[in-house]
Amino acid sequence: MHNQHIRLMNALREQLFQTPLARLADARCFWLAVVLAGWLAGPGQAAEPASNLRNRLLAGESLNFTGAQPEPQRTVPASWLAEAARKGVVVNVSRAVITGPLDLRHAAVTNRFSLRECVLKDVADSSFAVFEQGFDWSDSQFEKDADFTGALARRAALLRGTAFSGRAVFTDATAEDVFLAQGAAFLGKEAKFNRATFLKSVGFGPGPGQPAASFSGNVSFEAARFAGAVDFNRVRFGVAASQVVFKDVRCERAATFRGAEFRGASTFASAVLLGGVAFGPEGEGPGALPPARFVGPADFAGVQFGGEADFGRVQFLRPAPVSFDGCAFKDHARFGAVRFVGGALFSQARFGALADFESAQFQGTEDGPAVSFQDSEISGRANFAGGQFAGSADFRNTRFGGEAAFNGVGFGAEAIFTYAKFDRTASFAELRNAKVPAAVFADVTLFTGAQFASDTFFEGVKFTATNRPVSFAAVVFGGETAFDGAQFFGDANFVRAQFNSAATFLEASFLNREQIVQFTSLKAGKSLNFTGARFAGPLDFTAAEAVGPVQFDGVVFEGDAKFNTMSVQRHAVFGPIGTNAPTRFKKTADFIAAHIGGQIDLAAARFDGDALFRGATFQRGLIL
Repeated sequence: MHNQHIRLMNALREQLFQTPLARLADARCFWLAVVLAGWLAGPGQAAEPASNLRNRLLAGESLNFTGAQPEPQRTVPASWLAEAARKGVVVNVSRAVITGPLDLRHAAVTNRFSLRECVLKDVADSSFAVFEQGFDWSDSQFEKDADFTGALARRAALLRGTAFSGRAVFTDATAEDVFLAQGAAFLGKEAKFNRATFLKSVGFGPGPGQPAASFSGNVSFEAARFAGAVDFNRVRFGVAASQVVFKDVRCERAATFRGAEFRGASTFASAVLLGGVAFGPEGEGPGALPPARFVGPADFAGVQFGGEADFGRVQFLRPAPVSFDGCAFKDHARFGAVRFVGGALFSQARFGALADFESAQFQGTEDGPAVSFQDSEISGRANFAGGQFAGSADFRNTRFGGEAAFNGVGFGAEAIFTYAKFDRTASFAELRNAKVPAAVFADVTLFTGAQFASDTFFEGVKFTATNRPVSFAAVVFGGETAFDGAQFFGDANFVRAQFNSAATFLEASFLNREQIVQFTSLKAGKSLNFTGARFAGPLDFTAAEAVGPVQFDGVVFEGDAKFNTMSVQRHAVFGPIGTNAPTRFKKTADFIAAHIGGQIDLAAARFDGDALFRGATFQRGLIL
């Protein structure tokens, strides 16, 4: 303002001395006029001539207005800015009101371009412009559309605190240096970054003095490329009716979405995320980042996760399935305590390392499963301990290459493991030391044709459905197998099951009085031990084959027990061992045509019904 006073006084003096009257006037008159002019040009009373502003701008001077100045005093035509930029002049303007369209189309902006805290009243078109020194629009407001299609920023691109009231278009734009948009507000119907390229770090998350960016309408980063780290922490994406598109996006370094909120439909389908990607929480206390929330539908089908994928405690709240079908997880996949209100689909997904779903919640819908891993492959450890499946859980043809932990899992609906393959230890059992209960199967349970290559543990597992199939038919158990303490409230079907190593059913309970417990045509390569088991209904061991020994000491058979044509190469023990009570047959005991290669021990056994041994052979005798 001091400079304005000086220029005004000089102009007044020149005007006065251009007339004869002025030349004859007393000097005192001149200085009085100067004082009056200075008073009139005080703050808020007079604006600098427009021509002077333009000349200063074209000379590369900074125009730094104050917010206290009336709008007319800080109004700058957009055409002046474009003229200065195209001439290679430094543009450094703050708190200006910029009128008219800003046309920088195809401009070669070779010098610094900074419009901070400015208001642009009309459209701004920088499509295909080249900003050699980058640009700074921090805390400015675009009241209409802003178009950066194909624009190139060779230095830092700064949009911190910038507000876009109209469309914001960065399609095919390139940022060769950092791109910082912390606190930016995209208030229009659309923000597009399709096929944009970011060669260094990108920040939309909170930064010093700035909150995270927010998007009120549709936002699309389809096929965008992030060569550096990208931060979307705490960003709010859209409203219920909007769409968030990261389809085919490529992230070559870490991408973080911790605390982000996706309010509308979102898709990451076919994205390539080569670095780690994080949607889960981080830290503790006031500065901690919470997990992301997906309020609308979400789609991750076909995504390639090249680094660790962290979805721990993320909430998918839409009652519709979230698709991870066909995804490839090269590193750890962390879904611990994740919540899928509408279920999740992982069909044909590939997990190259740990797949952690500990305490995950899968609710499912009437039309879809709680979760599907059909035809998927988990090469590392699969941890589902403590998980809850409120709808059907589909693991058909799933391959578990590492250890599989299902301890404490609640299967509230169908559990389908048909033809699943477990290459290493699989456990559904109670972990007493860790105070983790055994799994509970409340509905249809199908392991038909599954293969367990190593040890398998079902100790303490409960199959609570009373009138639904529970099938282990044709299952191959390659290692030691334990169903000790397991409880079957209804069906138990082990027809043609194959136990290649020792199998134990110690104190297992088969509690249904109507359902037949079926071990028909079973094959056991080593021992079978049912010591202390209880059969409330009929048992069918017809044509079972075992190397043995086979032990049923202390067992109570409350229904008919069929062992006809059973073949055991070694001993079959039905007598008491140690402190076990004698075996008791409350109804028919059928050993017709059974073959025991060793002894059959029925010492102290009690037969309340018929005992049939017609055609049976006991090569080493019978003990009664």
